[in-house]
Amino acid sequence: MLRQLFVLTFFLIVPSVISYAQELEGASLEDVFLLRNKQISEFILRFNFDDIKLEVSEEELQENRIRRIIRLCDEDLVEINEDLVQDFAERSINGPKLAFLQEDWYAKVRSKVLYCGEERELFLVFQLNIELEASHWMLVGVIADFLELHYKKPSRNNIIPPNSGDTNFVSAWKIFQEPDNVTAFGSDCFIPDHLSIFYHVVQNGDLTLVQTEDVQFLFLQIPDYVFAIDFFNRETHNSGWLISDIKRIDQVAKFRYLLKELNVTF
Repeated sequence: MLRQLFVLTFFLIVPSVISYAQELEGASLEDVFLLRNKQISEFILRFNFDDIKLEVSEEELQENRIRRIIRLCDEDLVEINEDLVQDFAERSINGPKLAFLQEDWYAKVRSKVLYCGEERELFLVFQLNIELEASHWMLVGVIADFLELHYKKPSRNNIIPPNSGDTNFVSAWKIFQEPDNVTAFGSDCFIPDHLSIFYHVVQNGDLTLVQTEDVQFLFLQIPDYVFAIDFFNRETHNSGWLISDIKRIDQVAKFRYLLKELNVTF
């Protein structure tokens, strides 16, 4: 009972930004383990402030929620970007609550692979597909420099002339003459994506998985913000699943963020 009271008190009354060295002083490893966000569901529960019930005014409740969200951030993030973290926390308490079975969050999995016999690193990007009886993570993007397609836009020097329809398209040989220049014969609207190339090289047996290294989760639910959480394995209260990065991104720009930063293919 005393330990439960200690856990409750810690999350409610500590100030927004404090000395983390003082915080750790005198704490047992067991206390650290209890306060650590050991699972994603535990982080979501605490972020939403759904793990405790308080008989306080609405204003006090909101202040406690703000402090809680700040406590769920990596200590270095708070110290370097105090104003950003404070604004994010204030926006979060007025935004939608997080939930595991939502589609607007992503898993970015750092992985070690073998590509044509050479060890490489790539990131697999997953999104939850919510279905009534069989919700599951689906692969929606791949980030890998070595799968980059060097795209060249069409030019006057790389065309199949209009009269090719009358010549059985014999000029199609130009497409195969310079493999590095093949995309120049395509459409201006063509958008190459890593996921399609990934599927192809996996099917050909050119790319195999060695192991997954670690995972980062990215949440887009908070208005005008995207935030990431990583697992910090250290013997302090500030450990476990914590907010590691916060970006101000308006709702329109979030679609571009998914395309450019996570290589999500729609």
